[in-house]
Amino acid sequence: MVGRLMSRPTDTRGDVSRVRLLSRRGIGLRAASVLVGLSPLILLEGVLCLAGLGQISTAEDPYIGFVDVQPLFVHNPHTDRFEIPRTRELFQPESFPATKGDRTSRVFCLGGSTVQGRPYGIATSFSTWLKLDLREASPDRDWEVVNCGGISYASYRLAPIMQELLGHDPDLFVIYAGHNEFLEDRTYRAVKETPIWVARAHRGLSRLRSYNVIRSWFVEDVRVAPRQASKDRSTLATEVEALLDYRGGLDAYKRDATWHAGVARHFEFNLRRMVHMAQNAGVPVVLMNPVANLKDSPPFKVVHRDDITEEDQGRFDSYRNAAGSLDQPAERRIESLRAASALDARHAGIHFELGKSLEVSGAHALAKKAFMRAKDEDICPLRMTEPLHLVLAQVASETSAHWLDVRALFEHLTEDGIPGNEWLVDHVHPSIRGHQRIAEALCRTMIQIGIVEARPGWESQMPDRYREHLDSLEPVYYVKGRQQLEGLRMWSQGRSSKVRRTDQAK
Repeated sequence: MVGRLMSRPTDTRGDVSRVRLLSRRGIGLRAASVLVGLSPLILLEGVLCLAGLGQISTAEDPYIGFVDVQPLFVHNPHTDRFEIPRTRELFQPESFPATKGDRTSRVFCLGGSTVQGRPYGIATSFSTWLKLDLREASPDRDWEVVNCGGISYASYRLAPIMQELLGHDPDLFVIYAGHNEFLEDRTYRAVKETPIWVARAHRGLSRLRSYNVIRSWFVEDVRVAPRQASKDRSTLATEVEALLDYRGGLDAYKRDATWHAGVARHFEFNLRRMVHMAQNAGVPVVLMNPVANLKDSPPFKVVHRDDITEEDQGRFDSYRNAAGSLDQPAERRIESLRAASALDARHAGIHFELGKSLEVSGAHALAKKAFMRAKDEDICPLRMTEPLHLVLAQVASETSAHWLDVRALFEHLTEDGIPGNEWLVDHVHPSIRGHQRIAEALCRTMIQIGIVEARPGWESQMPDRYREHLDSLEPVYYVKGRQQLEGLRMWSQGRSSKVRRTDQAK
C-alpha cells in the first residue's frame, strides 16, 4: 500500500524542452512577421541612406528662414587661405590654409561674442589660449584653432556655418551657444504647448530618414524670399538685427511664455541638428555649458506680474522700502524682501535684491537660488535661461556629444560658488583670466576624449606662454577693449541711438 502511495516522480524534462522549443519557434515566427512588416521601411531607409537623404543634419529649419545665406569663409587666391571677408562686420579677421597638412589638426570654435573674446578680441579669447595649450601639450601636431564667433549669433545662425565648415576637413567642433537666443525678433505662430508624448515621438521619429524626408515636404527652403515665406516662419535678415541694436529696443521685450517656449524648442532643434551634422561626418563635438554673471549683474528689465492689484503693489513697495532702510538688520531685510516676493514672484528685481541680502548674510546656496530666479524672470533675457541650460544638457546626453560645463567650472573657481565680477567683465563675457581657464578645461577635455596625446608636464609651461602672449599685445588693444566694454553696457541698457529703417519711414 505504501509502495503504491509513494509513486515515482514523473520526468518532465522532455515536456519542458518541447515547451521551450515551441516558445522559441513562436518568438521566431513573431519576429519574422515583424521583420516582413518592416521590410519596406528598412528598404526605404537603406535607399535614403545610400542617396544621402533624410538626415536631421540636412533638415530645413522649420522655425525661420533667411533672406540670404552667405559663406563665412571665402578663398583668397593671393594667400591661398580661406578668410572671413571684411564685409562680415560681426566677425573678427580669421583665416586658415586652403590646403590642410598631414600633421594638421583643425578645430572650429562656433558661438557668439563670448567665443570672439568680447569686449577685447580673438587675441585673448579661449580659442587663442587653447591654441597655445595644444602647441605645448602636443608639439608634434600643427594645431589650427579657428575662431568663428559672431557678435549676437544664436544657434540658428551657427547651423549654416557648421554646414559650410564640414567642407574644410574639421577634426573637432566646439560650440558655445545659449546667451543670444532671445536677441532677434522672431514669432513662433505655430508653437503651442505640445503634449510631452508628441515631443518625444517626434524626437524618436526624427532618427528615421523617411520621417525627415516626409517632414521636409512641408517645410520651404531656408533661402526662401520674404514674400514666399511660410506664415508660420519668420524670415530674418542676412546678418543679425538684434532688438537692442536699435533705439527703443528694450521696450520691445515683453513677458511672453509662448515666445520663450518657442525659443527653447528652436534652440533644441538646432543643437540636435548641429550635433548630428557633425557626427554623421565623423567629427566629434564638444558642447559647452555657458556661464553668466549672477550676483553682480542686475536684471535688465523688470516689470510686475500682469495681474497685480494696486493694493498688492502698494504693500510690495512698502516691504521693499523697508528692506532698503540702512538701519535694518540683515534678518529683517531678508524677511521684508521675502514678503515682497510673496506678493509678486515675477518681479526679477526683488529676487536680485533678496539674493544680495542672502549673500551678505552668508546663505550662499539660498542667494544663488534667488539670483537664478532673478535671471529667469528678467524680461530682457540677455543671459541664458535655465530652460535652455536643461535643453543643452539633454541634447548632450541623448546625442552622446562631449560635454564641458563652463558654468560649473566658474562656480568652482568662485569662493562662494556664485559667478560674478571675479571672473566676468559684464553679464556674460568672461575676463581674460576666465578665457584662460576655459581653454585649459577644453584642452583637458580633448585629452580625455583622445583627440590630443599630451606630453607630461605641459601645464607647468603655460604661465610663461600666457605671459609672453600678453606682453606681445599692444597697449591700444586693452584700451579698445575697455571702450567696447562701455559700449556693451550701454547696448544692454537699451541706449542705442541707431534707428530702424521702418522707424525712419514713419
